Amino acid sequence: MSKPIRVLLLSWRDLAHPSAGGAEVYTDNILRRLAGRGYEVTWISGRFPGATGEERIGNVQHVRLGSTLGIYPWGACYCLSSLRAKRFDVVVDEMNTVGFLTPVYCPGHNVLMIHQLAGEVWRHDLSGPLGRLGQGCEIPQLNLYRRTPVITVSRSTQKDLEGLGFQGPIWISHNGVGTGRENYRKTLAPSLVFMGRLGARSKRLDHALAVFRAVRRRFPDAELHVLGRPGSGG
Repeated sequence: MSKPIRVLLLSWRDLAHPSAGGAEVYTDNILRRLAGRGYEVTWISGRFPGATGEERIGNVQHVRLGSTLGIYPWGACYCLSSLRAKRFDVVVDEMNTVGFLTPVYCPGHNVLMIHQLAGEVWRHDLSGPLGRLGQGCEIPQLNLYRRTPVITVSRSTQKDLEGLGFQGPIWISHNGVGTGRENYRKTLAPSLVFMGRLGARSKRLDHALAVFRAVRRRFPDAELHVLGRPGSGG
């Protein structure tokens, strides 16, 4: 009987994190499906107040280290020591604005998971020098991954990476999560829905409000439903 493929995923948050968002829902679904197919899956992420350092959720092993930012050096050390001990076959480096720089210390074992380029996120969510620093570091950081296989969620991000000279395969795994059998009734009035984290300027709630004002000029009884949790991440 062949041994199962052992997958290590590095990410700044897991689904239990108070600021978890769509990226973590996506990642959780991917890993649970891999585990259901017989893969051995370990998810490394940042620790947060009240979190356990290690636990098993379903068939996925969770290890939480450091903090939201401290996870990057801690995750790299864990990954490097695990590879030396030959505990994993594949390392998935999930980049949410900042990557784990796996091409530096585990080339040939790593896969990049990226949802989108983050230039606009830096510009909207961090003003001043820090935002400009983040924007300026994104392309040099991505250049490290140009020969790394990539998993992304859309053709637009695939095209962005190709435009940066990425040479490895770029696979698209689209977003999409089943919501069960809920029966949502259509409202009587024309309705719009905004879904996103409230307080994160990059989610552009202001754009949704501008569209809604334009719609109300033609349909005075129109409704806008805003769905989201407070916070600045996700």
